[in-house]
Amino acid sequence: MVYYGLSLSGASISDDPYVYLVLSGLMELPAYIFSGFIVQHFGRKPSLSFSFLITTVVLLALAFTPAEYSTTLLALAMVGKMAITASFDMIVFFSGELFPTEVRSRGVSTAVMMFRHGSLGAPFITDLVGSMYPSAPFVIFGSAALLAGVGTFLLPETRGQVLPDTVAHLEARERRCVSVFFFSLSLSLSLSLSLSLSLSLSLSLSLSLSLSLSQSSLYRMPVSSPPPPLLS
Repeated sequence: MVYYGLSLSGASISDDPYVYLVLSGLMELPAYIFSGFIVQHFGRKPSLSFSFLITTVVLLALAFTPAEYSTTLLALAMVGKMAITASFDMIVFFSGELFPTEVRSRGVSTAVMMFRHGSLGAPFITDLVGSMYPSAPFVIFGSAALLAGVGTFLLPETRGQVLPDTVAHLEARERRCVSVFFFSLSLSLSLSLSLSLSLSLSLSLSLSLSLSLSQSSLYRMPVSSPPPPLLS
């Protein structure tokens, strides 16, 4: 939805929609070229989430930028188009790695069908909603990109992982990941609890030691003798 929404927003961003379409097409070239290198180096999940978050920031900036700054609007739109194109390319092979081999074709086909439903709603958002509220489409597209970026954090990382062949293999891997997560969480909680207990014990020991030292110093103070009587 966000990809096609930015492609169809040329009339509201630039004075010349033809120049806008040419520039947006050129912005797709580096996105398609470098997205493979990015996910191979940084991983699938961080790269996809970061590109979605860049798209969110750019679209929300477009919503609140005045129309007089046409060059700024065009530059922001090009950055957003490059980021969402990279996200679009990352989703294609990331979704293929998430599904097991026996259901991979059906899973990827279902995912493609679902984001085609979003592309069906993009013209109505840009034309109908944009005609009444010019900044509303960018807020809607930015919110959708934000939800997609946050939802990506819930997916497992597949870089360097053996792809599952069956659904049973996927479930076993997910159970193992969940058990490792809870084990590390319980270990960190126990370590923090033991650290806090040892810290409180050391504080109480130091406090009792200081009190005993102060009491012993009071007992050891010499008693002052009364002054001798004055001779008349």
